[in-house]
Amino acid sequence: GLSGPRVEVSGAPIGAPTTLQVSASSDPPITLSWTAPAGSPTSYDIKRSEVSGAEVSIGTSATTSYADTSALPGMRYFYVVSARKFGEGPNSGRVNKRLRPAAPTGVSVVGDRISAMLSWAASSGAVSYSVHRGTVSGAHPRNFGNVVSPFVDTWLVEGQRYYWVVRARNAAGG
Repeated sequence: GLSGPRVEVSGAPIGAPTTLQVSASSDPPITLSWTAPAGSPTSYDIKRSEVSGAEVSIGTSATTSYADTSALPGMRYFYVVSARKFGEGPNSGRVNKRLRPAAPTGVSVVGDRISAMLSWAASSGAVSYSVHRGTVSGAHPRNFGNVVSPFVDTWLVEGQRYYWVVRARNAAGG
C-alpha cells in the first residue's frame, strides 16, 4: 500500500456565477462576461447550445470573460457558465444571442435601359434577403424586402445611375 501522510482536500461547494452578460454586437465573436461567485474559483466552464437547456461545454476560462470565436453568422446560441473549485458548481443564469447572417458575396448587376438583374451567393445563416436602391452612393431609400437571387428591379428610369445594397436577414429579421 501507500505510506506517508494522508492529505485530504475539501472545501465548501462553489456557487454559480452571476450577472452573465453577452456582448451587444451582432457579429462574431460573441463575448461573455460574468461576476465570480464567493470562494475564489480556479476556472470556469463555458457551455453553449442552439436549444435552450441543452448547453454543453465549449471551453474554459481562468477569468470572468470568454470570447466564443467558433460562433457562426446567422445562428442563435444559448449560454451558461459554471465555476470550478474542488469540482464544478451550478450553472449561471442563461443568456442567448442571435448573430446577423454573413453579408452576401458575389453580388453582380446586369441591366438594360429600364431594368437590372441582381444576383448573389447565399449567405451563411440567411433566411431571406432585402435589396436597397438609391441614386446616391450610401443612400438607399427604396427597399425591396424578402427577395431571392436573382432579383429583377424593373422600376428604373432610363439614363439614371443607381446604387444597390443586398442585405441578408436571419429568422429574427436582423
